[in-house]
Amino acid sequence: MTSNATLTINLCRILRRDHDFQLLPQETQALSDRMIIETYPALVKEGHRKEGHAIPEMHALIGEHMKAKPGSDRYDAAVCALLAVAFGAEGRFNDWQLIGPPADHAEIAQREGWIYSLESQAR
Repeated sequence: MTSNATLTINLCRILRRDHDFQLLPQETQALSDRMIIETYPALVKEGHRKEGHAIPEMHALIGEHMKAKPGSDRYDAAVCALLAVAFGAEGRFNDWQLIGPPADHAEIAQREGWIYSLESQAR
């Protein structure tokens, strides 16, 4: 059996090689309009728990057939898709801002990668 991480690494290779995707933040030059970012749904959930609901603004947008089981693969896929929408919307999602690698971590992020998440701007 293969781990999710191994499957993801292989899928990223295929998408980069065969479909012209760019892996962010590792590839900093604008190579393509297609991008892959890493997200982790629990970072935008209540208490950062796998089984928790996403922030209310995201939870409200998730379809009823997925919303019934927070923590399920379907629910988490919807959360990750909404994080991708935030990325595409210049990092904004209502009163939330996507957290990308800060300038002082750019070198490490380029080497190690980065998990994109959201931070409330309503403080």
